[in-house]
Amino acid sequence: MKEGVDILESILGTEVFRKYVHVLLTDRGTEFPAAEAMETSSDGTRRTRVFYCDPMQSGQKGTLENKHIELRYILPKGTDLMGLG
Repeated sequence: MKEGVDILESILGTEVFRKYVHVLLTDRGTEFPAAEAMETSSDGTRRTRVFYCDPMQSGQKGTLENKHIELRYILPKGTDLMGLG
């Protein structure tokens, strides 16, 4: 997941990424184990914050699940994000 956040930052640029991606809210899935790595840019500075929802509390993520479904519709799993930017 850290690689995905790195790619998103490189596509958006550091300034835009930090302006719009203040928080990453997720569950404790196996793809999200390294919060500190996702929060930190390659230059060692903090670029965002990662927060985890409590187990079995899907309501804490609000509309995030619906946005994820919409995103997967536009960018199916396995889409090459580097090809976009």
